[in-house]
Amino acid sequence: MKHIFRTYNSLNATVFDLLSGHTEVKQTTAFAYLLSKDKDTLQDFLNSEEIKRILGKIKLDKYDKVIVHSELISTSKKRADIVIQLYQNKKSEIALIIEAKSAKINSSSKQIIKQISGYL
Repeated sequence: MKHIFRTYNSLNATVFDLLSGHTEVKQTTAFAYLLSKDKDTLQDFLNSEEIKRILGKIKLDKYDKVIVHSELISTSKKRADIVIQLYQNKKSEIALIIEAKSAKINSSSKQIIKQISGYL
């Protein structure tokens, strides 16, 4: 059976259409919540070409715990939009930092790399 999700303005809506709110915090919190509650969505996200290019193929079944942080504050008081931690044998093996940017904001990759480096 084929399952289809549609909204009032989209015949081919996706889970990303569930994200609402006009602020980055609302959008990233909703996305982080979705990733934390739906293993298939998280696996699909981790299978994206951009992530696989950097980290290789990640299989969630290999890990015994996943923590999805939304708006995580670092010890240096920097706020990371989303951090996904994958644990194996009670040890954090991978921490993936996601920096959300609005399509309306013009940001260079150098600016984003500098911002993310501040979280480490």
